[in-house]
Amino acid sequence: MSLAAPAADQEEAYAAIRRDLLEWIAATKAALAGIDSLRSPAGMALLARIGDEAMAKGRPETKGPIQAFLAAIAGPLQMMSRPPLAERLRREIEARLPVFIYFDNAGVLDSAVYLPGLLADLERKPDDMAVRTINAMFKHAGLTAREIADLGHSQARAQHIAGEAATPEAIQKDQDRAMLRSIKLGSASADITRKFGACWKQQRHVIRYHADGDFFRIWVADDRRPVVEIELERRSEGFRWFFSFYLVFLGESDAMEKDAVLLLDSPGLHLHPTAQQDLLALIGKLAETNQVIYGTHSPFLIDGDHLERVRPITIDETGRFHVCVGDWPKDKETIYPLQAAAGYAMMRGLFEHRKVVLVKEVSDYFYLNALSLLCRRSGRTALPEDVNLMPCGGTLMLAKIVALFLGQPTKPVILLDGDEVSRTVRDKLVKEFYMGQDRHIVMLDEVLGKPGSGMEDLFGEIVILGALERILGKSMLVLPADRTGAGVMEHVSNAAKRLGLAMPEGWKAEMARQIAKDWTAKDPREAPAGILDRAAGLFQVLIARFDDDASALKAGSEKPMAGANYAKAS
Repeated sequence: MSLAAPAADQEEAYAAIRRDLLEWIAATKAALAGIDSLRSPAGMALLARIGDEAMAKGRPETKGPIQAFLAAIAGPLQMMSRPPLAERLRREIEARLPVFIYFDNAGVLDSAVYLPGLLADLERKPDDMAVRTINAMFKHAGLTAREIADLGHSQARAQHIAGEAATPEAIQKDQDRAMLRSIKLGSASADITRKFGACWKQQRHVIRYHADGDFFRIWVADDRRPVVEIELERRSEGFRWFFSFYLVFLGESDAMEKDAVLLLDSPGLHLHPTAQQDLLALIGKLAETNQVIYGTHSPFLIDGDHLERVRPITIDETGRFHVCVGDWPKDKETIYPLQAAAGYAMMRGLFEHRKVVLVKEVSDYFYLNALSLLCRRSGRTALPEDVNLMPCGGTLMLAKIVALFLGQPTKPVILLDGDEVSRTVRDKLVKEFYMGQDRHIVMLDEVLGKPGSGMEDLFGEIVILGALERILGKSMLVLPADRTGAGVMEHVSNAAKRLGLAMPEGWKAEMARQIAKDWTAKDPREAPAGILDRAAGLFQVLIARFDDDASALKAGSEKPMAGANYAKAS
């Protein structure tokens, strides 16, 4: 409407231009009225058409209004041409998603692979778990299934089937292909044997890839029968699972370099517990650069040293699953594998410890810890930090605990009382576990020079009776007639029988706990020197059993003493 003719004689021409523009505007409004959204494909097409038509209306007379109109629709047109926000967000998220690698029991390999069938499966279902595992194996070998199949093609055989005589050239090419395939598979066999052996610690295995025509097979020999090869499918399910998983790990390692997320469905179900530990170590290696998520009921696939990584899963009364983050569930079924994993981690740490002293009771543990602390404070010989004390829960349990250390690089040192029961146990241990290594069994009476001595004899009668008085709530007097036995505890037992006292359950452990509590709070100068000297002598003997080099036993000005000689010096 602002279009005005510059001169009177041009008014009629300008009126025609105005009518044309107004008619076009009316038609455009009508078209826009039929569009639900300019963001739709139809709306965006209409907006682009309007821009084109507007440009076509441009002429010298309408230059100003048309340019203003085109400038006004340029912004909306550009905005409308962009994908919707939801689509743009989806693209951005997909670009930042990690690679997901899933493995379950469906991916476990059989030995025989029919190459033509595999090639067809790679076309039809490349994401199938079994197909992925086989393809990962070929990828590790530096080959493709197509190349393995092509190298097995026989031109001479094809000529024979066609009724022609095999030419020398065809025979030579067949030989060259067979040789090349054999070399490539031999190299891959040696490589997978070496790499797999670094993760699988159960036995030493030799893996051989072999191709014969259209068939590919995997043969496995072990160090027990190194000349006998067995097809992979005749090996244990646990071995087949671990081997298949390892192949996927190797074949898809390129993807794993991009911070992949590995999803494992109940891994290692058929593995021996020690093999599950091998798997846990491999998972730990993968987790250094990737996120690994797996579900398990096995405590051997839970790292007891890092229980903070565990997310227990429970089922409520409605059948819904819940992932526990923070607080752990209280039902024993869910918590049991975690308890077992923690316990196993503690015991494994003990078995891997090179210096372990086994004692009979927890009371012995209390006494030795307290005395070692005071000896260290006073400058006397104490148990080194790398020596672990382990109570066994009674004399009869000693042999069972010792048996658990079989296969470890060193045997534990055993500290026994000097009574007859302990001597019987010592003879049994020497016969069954310590033949030729009886120095690892220390008899306390031989160290203290007093037959029949027990751990309480380190402290003496006065200390023991003082602690016992607090437990009983009254004093106990030991008479000369009660001292018919060899050690303090036998004297106390005789006195209790004479007085008709029934000792409360667990009194020995409670007495040791109280003594340990009191003595660890003592200033070493307040402790009787004779007690600390006896303890230091015992610690020297224990240390000597771990290292027979006497020079390694010197601590300050003290010299190693043992047996009756030390007892006299004390």
